Amino acid sequence: VFALPKRNKTRDVPLARSVLRLLDEHMERFEPPSVTLPWRIPSGAPTTVRLLVTDDEGRPMWRNRFNDRVW
Repeated sequence: VFALPKRNKTRDVPLARSVLRLLDEHMERFEPPSVTLPWRIPSGAPTTVRLLVTDDEGRPMWRNRFNDRVW
C-alpha cells in the first residue's frame, strides 16, 4: 500500500534547480513506471504514482533490499 511516512508527516526537502533539471532529464531518458496500489490499507482507494527509484527490472524498490544490497 501507499501511505504517508511515520506519524503521517510530510516533508519538504530543498532542491537546487540544477538537481531538478538533472532529474527532469533523467525522467525523459528513463520514463518512470507507473504503479497503482491501495492507499493506507489493502482495501483503500487505488492510487497511481510514478516511481523514480526501481529495482533492475523496473519494479518498486523493496526497502530492505535497498538497505542490504544497494545502500
